[in-house]
Amino acid sequence: MNPSKRVLALAVIPIIVLFLILVKPYTIPSVSSSSEVIEEPALKSEESQLPPEQVVQQQSTLPNESKIDNAHIEIQQEKPPTLEELKATVEDRLERVRAIKNSGTVMETDPTALQETKQLQEATRPLLEALYGKTDSGTYTITLHLKFPEGMPDADSTPSRTSTIVVETAPIKLMPHAVFVFMELMSNWQAGGFHRPAGHVLQALVNGPNKRGLAFQEYSEHYPHVIGTLGFAGRPGGPGFYINTMDNTHNHGPGSQGSQTEADSCFAKVISGMDTVNRMQEQWGGKSNFPRDKMGFLSNSEHFVAITVVKIGGLQ
Repeated sequence: MNPSKRVLALAVIPIIVLFLILVKPYTIPSVSSSSEVIEEPALKSEESQLPPEQVVQQQSTLPNESKIDNAHIEIQQEKPPTLEELKATVEDRLERVRAIKNSGTVMETDPTALQETKQLQEATRPLLEALYGKTDSGTYTITLHLKFPEGMPDADSTPSRTSTIVVETAPIKLMPHAVFVFMELMSNWQAGGFHRPAGHVLQALVNGPNKRGLAFQEYSEHYPHVIGTLGFAGRPGGPGFYINTMDNTHNHGPGSQGSQTEADSCFAKVISGMDTVNRMQEQWGGKSNFPRDKMGFLSNSEHFVAITVVKIGGLQ
């Protein structure tokens, strides 16, 4: 062999050996099936470490939904107030309002008075519904049976001395206190009648015990003193009431009758029997057959248009 080639061969052989060593595949040692697999011990939760009775107790206090459901059940099971409880609440509110009114407070502007009258109104609505029923319109009807006196000027053309007027109260959402006072008067009616045929109103007198008027001058601008409506006479008003025979919105509205703020309470309207109202105004009151004083009051009770029977009408 050529010496140069021999030297070259000797130089190449180590390189080939090194290459074979580097590229020899690595064999991963197999794991015997008998090898022991070591597992980490499972961690126990705090709940699993508790006695069973404590687990139950803890679970019952976790969800907020259960608290809400329990509270909801308690609200549903709460009993509504009884009739006696409603009456007691209204009576308490009445006394509070009367005390403020009697102190000379301006009820229409004083914050405390406004708050107390609002609470009285809110307490009165459920009492009205408990006593007289709940209606879709929030109103009630009352029928007044009347008897005219003897000696009516139109006796020849209208011989009948009896007639009726049907009135409907204002919605209790507007005038709950005044409606309550009127309904109590009507449902416990004993005696009375119209005794003042004035030019602008026909005023009625209420007789008998346990008659109470208003605790304050409740008024709503949405129920003004137009023709055919009913209002309470006096300040504070009641138990006497009147029928407006003309538009008395300004005469009996806010700031009238010598007051800067007060108004007569307007609480009902005639829905049937305006012909009877007109007869009272034109014949009974418009003629001089029945003597009266300068304020229009009749002095002889035999000349009154008596309210003989009162019936709480059908619910509207």
